[in-house]
Amino acid sequence: MIVVTKESNTQQSLGFTIPTISIQPDMIISNEILNPQGNIIIPKNYKVKDNATADRMKRILEQHNIETISVRIEKEVTADQLSDLMNIQADTLGEKATENTSTKIRSKKNQPLGEIIDSLDIEDMDFFKKTLPQWEQGFNEVFASLTEDTHQETNTLEQSILESMKIIEKSVSVFQVMDKLKNVGDSLYIHCYQMGITSYMIGKWLHLDDQQNQELFVCGMMADVGLSKVPAEVRYEPYSTSEEDQAAYRQHAKHSYLMLKNVSFLSDLSKKAILHHHEQMDGKGFPSQYRKNRISLFSKILYIAHLYGYYTQNNQENPLRAINLIHLNHLKEVDLNVFYIFENRIYDYFIGQKVRVNTEEIFTGDIVLFDRIDSSTLIKTEDNRFIHITLKTFHNNLVEFI
Repeated sequence: MIVVTKESNTQQSLGFTIPTISIQPDMIISNEILNPQGNIIIPKNYKVKDNATADRMKRILEQHNIETISVRIEKEVTADQLSDLMNIQADTLGEKATENTSTKIRSKKNQPLGEIIDSLDIEDMDFFKKTLPQWEQGFNEVFASLTEDTHQETNTLEQSILESMKIIEKSVSVFQVMDKLKNVGDSLYIHCYQMGITSYMIGKWLHLDDQQNQELFVCGMMADVGLSKVPAEVRYEPYSTSEEDQAAYRQHAKHSYLMLKNVSFLSDLSKKAILHHHEQMDGKGFPSQYRKNRISLFSKILYIAHLYGYYTQNNQENPLRAINLIHLNHLKEVDLNVFYIFENRIYDYFIGQKVRVNTEEIFTGDIVLFDRIDSSTLIKTEDNRFIHITLKTFHNNLVEFI
């Protein structure tokens, strides 16, 4: 068993398993910490910024009988500090071999954020390396405050949002960037960030003004914070066949609304849009089964962003296949005017996208045209041939974005 790990990241980091009473400032939580019901109480990558935060976390974890956690540090430590941490972990691992603990952690593999950023073919690489982790930390602080119902950090959210929106200004390929970030794995931050970016871009294509778009971005970022109170096994599975699981999942919209009900950075209309962001045009959504014009524009946009995120993040589909699946499976649920604008702009957005096609013949080429009549793409290969591929088969094990 390896007791100390050097994780691949933008800087060297050391990982430890320690008792909760040993939490110290500058430690970073390596995995989501869940209560016995499977709800998130401390988000992944949350940084302990000072002694007061450490003490607050200890109290929360003690209330839930969580005795050990996985943490990492991303700073220089002295030999004595390292020795102390290794001894703490050795004792902790020895105890875990003979005792049951109530720590509950998701074990899904993920790709480090720094490694993903390094793989992106984008300008301002240093900007993304520096700022994405900062944005995530800001979100986690606000999230933890909402979970504790203290709202101590929520006054910092507006500035964090303005900073995190810079990805739109810095990159002309924002959807390609988000497509790569889905490989981070189970991260509530990346899930919410996808919602925020997608909602913002839809609003932009609908010609909403800057103030409306900023509010829409905030709604997208915060609409799913209530997922933290949903059991882990159904948190990202909205279309589970189990009625019990579906019922549990559907509660997240109300959870989000209640968590945000008293914050000042969202208007009452935006809070209601979050409450109703799963309403469907056919009246089969939740929580109120609203139909058509009873659903606000923001809620309609958020629902389309949810569907797009479900297929790209949860199902790991590329953006074009995701749009095609929404077209095939959800047209009765979405506002067609909003969706068709989103669909057409996404198709235009990916003209020129380089792809690797893995069929009987493996080749690389560029997307040069979308045929909307038969839902297919035209790809120009590197040897100047033109090949049609239907979007129905444009899934990730056949087509890879590069």
